[in-house]
Amino acid sequence: MRYGYYRAAHSDFKRGSEVELALAALLAQMMRADSRSAGTERRAALHMLARRFKLDRPMAEALLARGERAADEAISLFEHTRTLDRHLSEREKFAVIEALWETAFADGELDRYEDDLAHRLADLLHVRHSDLIRIKHVVMRRHG
Repeated sequence: MRYGYYRAAHSDFKRGSEVELALAALLAQMMRADSRSAGTERRAALHMLARRFKLDRPMAEALLARGERAADEAISLFEHTRTLDRHLSEREKFAVIEALWETAFADGELDRYEDDLAHRLADLLHVRHSDLIRIKHVVMRRHG
């Protein structure tokens, strides 16, 4: 089951305002992890949200805006990862990690702060380091 994340990563996440908002907040955190190409990373995050939750562009934009506010108000990353950890299966958590890497690589570079954030989030989601790295390499190959 561990290696089946790729198929699951392209399926839908469980819908629900808590899960949607938590993912949007984590994607917002990843967008802000470096100071470069915010527009490119924002477009990637919007695409991820629209695809994962079957949202049209205005709904995805509204969700990401809510996620940015939630990220601003959060005391720690735990607030959002706890929701995802409780409600998502292992495969769905792999899809979250993939969405984070996709956002990080959207500008063509992986900043050390983005890499560090992905590692911290994977740890909080109880995703094994080997799975985190495997997903990272899949996304890296996709981005050339």
